[in-house]
Amino acid sequence: MLKIIGYHYVNDKNYSVFKNLKSLKIKKFQKQIKFLKKNFNIISLKELSDRKKLPKKSVLLTFDDGYLDHYKNVFPILCKEKISGVFFAPVSTLKQKEILDVNKIQIILHSSKDKKKIFNDLCLEIKKQKLDIHYY
Repeated sequence: MLKIIGYHYVNDKNYSVFKNLKSLKIKKFQKQIKFLKKNFNIISLKELSDRKKLPKKSVLLTFDDGYLDHYKNVFPILCKEKISGVFFAPVSTLKQKEILDVNKIQIILHSSKDKKKIFNDLCLEIKKQKLDIHYY
């Protein structure tokens, strides 16, 4: 069975304007990679797309939203460890220089003193719009 591990922010927050965003510290990421290398078979996207039988305990690493953290902090670690990951960089952020909706929400939540109210208002609006969103 394939396990997919998704990462977002990997940094030490010392340069981030948004100090309250949850992120994985670089050293902790390095420890996770060493653990995964020792205990799992980290596969590439090519191995997955070849449609051959995957090795037991296969893991695919993904990195979402095209953050600079991935290039500065993640990529060098993966290269050093000779493993690959799949990086999903949205075209709109690169070509049109647009901020993703998820990042807009993070900025609003970071700037607000009453995060619970904003979250509840957002949930109500989603219900009003009858959007098919599931919470886990």
